Amino acid sequence: MLDCGPSIQRRPQPGDIVLAMYGAGGGGDFYRARVVVSTPEGVQVDFIDYGDSELVSYKNIYEINEDLFSVMSLYLIICIRTLSLF
Repeated sequence: MLDCGPSIQRRPQPGDIVLAMYGAGGGGDFYRARVVVSTPEGVQVDFIDYGDSELVSYKNIYEINEDLFSVMSLYLIICIRTLSLF
């Protein structure tokens, strides 16, 4: 889990990097996320280190400390060419 900075003071824009709570029900931890779109209901984000996407309420979006920008993404997209399920 990452330490939260100050709560966000403006409407996040697509491409912004923020800290967002993972888990729609609240009570979760905060992780780095890239804003996809801001809606009246909240912010659609992609979690940088996990590859998940979620709609997060504005109260669960925080500014991120600049020193965390330089940390590389911790997930990789892979493709399995030959996968037989049966």
